Amino acid sequence: MTRAGGQTAQTCGRPRPGLRDPRRGSRGYTLIELVVAMAVASVLFLSMAAILAPVYRTYQRTLERSDARLIAENVLDATNAFELVITDEARLAGLPDSAKRRARAAAEAKGVDGFRFTLQAPSYLPFVKYVDDRELRRTMYEAFLAVGGAEPHDNRGLIREILAKRREAANVLGYRDFADYQTEPRMIGSGARAAAFEEELAEKTRPHFEREVAELERFAAEELGIDELMPWDVSYAAEKLRMARYDVDEEALRPYFPLLHVLEGLFDLTERLFGVRVERVEGVPTWHPEVEVYHLTHEDGTFLGSMYADWYPRESKRDGAWMNGLVTGGPTADGFEPHVGIIACNFTAPEGDTPALLTHSEVETIFHEFGHLLHHLLSRVPIKARSSMSVPWDFVELPSQIMENWTWEKQALDLFARHYRTGETLPDELFERLRRSRTFHGAIAQMRQLSFGTVDLALHRDYDPASDEDPLEFARRVLAPLEVKPEFARGERLTRFTHVFSGGYAAGYYSYKWSEVLDADAFGRFQEEGIFDPDTGRAFANEVLAKGDSEDAAVLFRAFRGRDPDVDALIRRNLGVVAGAAADALPAAEADG
Repeated sequence: MTRAGGQTAQTCGRPRPGLRDPRRGSRGYTLIELVVAMAVASVLFLSMAAILAPVYRTYQRTLERSDARLIAENVLDATNAFELVITDEARLAGLPDSAKRRARAAAEAKGVDGFRFTLQAPSYLPFVKYVDDRELRRTMYEAFLAVGGAEPHDNRGLIREILAKRREAANVLGYRDFADYQTEPRMIGSGARAAAFEEELAEKTRPHFEREVAELERFAAEELGIDELMPWDVSYAAEKLRMARYDVDEEALRPYFPLLHVLEGLFDLTERLFGVRVERVEGVPTWHPEVEVYHLTHEDGTFLGSMYADWYPRESKRDGAWMNGLVTGGPTADGFEPHVGIIACNFTAPEGDTPALLTHSEVETIFHEFGHLLHHLLSRVPIKARSSMSVPWDFVELPSQIMENWTWEKQALDLFARHYRTGETLPDELFERLRRSRTFHGAIAQMRQLSFGTVDLALHRDYDPASDEDPLEFARRVLAPLEVKPEFARGERLTRFTHVFSGGYAAGYYSYKWSEVLDADAFGRFQEEGIFDPDTGRAFANEVLAKGDSEDAAVLFRAFRGRDPDVDALIRRNLGVVAGAAADALPAAEADG
C-alpha cells in the first residue's frame, strides 16, 4: 500500500530520543528486546489499522452519501424540468414517425398542443440523431449538457466537496489519492496502472479515431453542407454516414425486436448455456403495475431466486438502465436462500396495439443487465460479503458485457428477431449490414468511453480540491485531446456524471473498458467451441458466475480462459483490426484480491 507522501518509517541509523542505545551498558535495551518490541508494536499497529480502516471507510461514505444523493436528485429534477414543445411539424423533418408519435402522445399527456420532447433518453437520443433542423438539435444538446449546472439544481459546488472528502479519506487511510484507495483491491491494482491502461488503449485507438473524425468532417461538409462540424452535429452526421455506407436504420430494425420476443430468446439462450429456466409469475406485489416478476430455476431443481423487471420510463424514475441486487441469499438449514434482483430500463413503452419495440442497442442493454442478474442469482458463495456481485469493480462488468456478444450472432438472433406483425426472421442481408456496421465509428465510440475513464481518474489522482482551480475547467483540459475536436471539450459534462459522483464508479469508470477486454477475450472461447455449447456455458457459470469473490478475479478468469486476458481481443472486435503491440497479453493482476 502506498502511504501518503510516499514516506516509509525509518528504524535504523542514529538512535531516536527515548530509546537507550544497546551499546551503552546493561541498562540499555538488547537488540533482541528491540526487535521483539518493534514486532509487537507492528502487530498492534496493523491490528488497529485493520479495525479502524473499515470504520473510517464507513464514516467517509456516510459523509459523502448525502452529497451523492443530492447530485442524483439534481440531475433527475433538472432533466424533468426541461421540455421542448414544437407546434410546427415541418420543423421535425428527418425525425422518424415512431418518435413523432411518442412526442405527440407526451404533449397530449401534459395537455399541450404539438409535439413534446424531453431530455429522457427515448426522447432526446432520436431527436439529436435524426432532426434536420440544426438549431433545434443545438437547443436540445445545450439543454442536455446544462443538466445539473444551474440553480435550483446546481451540482458544481457538490462536485468539489465530494472530491475533497474522497481525497481526505484516502490520505487518512494512508493512500496517495482516492484512485489508489479504490483500485488497490481490484484487478488493476493501482491508480497509476489504471491510468496507464487508459493511456495505452487511447494511443492504440488514436490513429483509427483520427481517420474516422476526418472522414466524418469530410462527409458532413460535402454531403450535408455542414462546413464546420459542431457537437450537436456529430450524432446526426454519423447516422447519415452510417446510412449511406450500410443502409442500416436503427428505427427500421425495431419491428424485428419486440420486447416479448427478445425476452423469450434471451431466456431460451440462458437455459441452453447455463441450464437456468426463467418463467414469468403473476400475482406478486410490485411497486408499479408495469413491473413484471420472473422466477429462475436451475436444471438441478434448485430455485435460484426472483427477478423484478421495470422496463419503461416514468418521471419519478431516473434515466438509464441498471440492475440491483435486492436480496443476497446464503446457506440455510434447508439449502440455499434464494436471491432477488431488479432490472430497470427506460425503453419506449407500447403504443395502442403496437408492442414495445426495441432498437438493437436496447436489445444489447437487456442482455447486459440480465448478465448482471445471472451473476447475482447464480452465486453459491456462503459468505454474503463475498457473494454475488461483491467482486472487484473492474471484474463486475464481465458477466454483463459478455452477454452482449450474442446479440451480434445470427444464430442467436434467429431465436427472437422476428417481425412483430409477420413473424419473419431478420433477413440475412439486413443482418449482414447490421454486422458490418458494428465497427462503424468504433474508434470514436471507444475514445468517448476512454474520455470518461480518463477524466474520472484524473479528478481522483491529479486534481487538488483545495486549490483555486475549477474542477470543470480541469476536466475540460483533460478531455480536450480525447474529443472529436478539442474545442468540443466541456467541463459541464461533470455536472450530470452520476456514474462517478453518485453511482459507485468513482475512480472506476476505466473498468468498463477493462471489462470489455475481459469479455471480448472470454467470448473468444465460445467462438472457438460453439456459441451454444452447453459445456462452455456451464464452465462460465461455474468458474465465474457462481464464484462471486471467493477467489481472486484473475484466478477466475484464468480458470475459464486458460490464460491472462489479451487486449488484442478488444481492438480486433471494436475496431476490426489487429493493433500490433496490442497482441501482447496484459500483465498479471497486481491486486491483493
